[in-house]
Amino acid sequence: MTSNTAPIKWAQRSDSLYITIALPDVKDETITLTDSELHFKGTSEDKPYEVNIKFFQPVDSSNTESTYKVLPRSVQFYIIKAKSEKEDDDEEEFWP
Repeated sequence: MTSNTAPIKWAQRSDSLYITIALPDVKDETITLTDSELHFKGTSEDKPYEVNIKFFQPVDSSNTESTYKVLPRSVQFYIIKAKSEKEDDDEEEFWP
């Protein structure tokens, strides 16, 4: 069976990402977060959905603050960006 692409919204701060997958009543979700990618599969209104996101730069997937919540109208992620190895971190680059 072919999966549909789930609609997403995202925003960022210098140290974190906010990602929302706008699907109501998600069931049977499978979520995998690595330092370079986010993979989501789930069912909404009896239709399969899938999202694969490759991050512009690494994130800190092992940070306990990197979390997600399955809510009645969406799946929301709060993901911590990995610390830059640059010496002058005062001006952190925003991702395109």
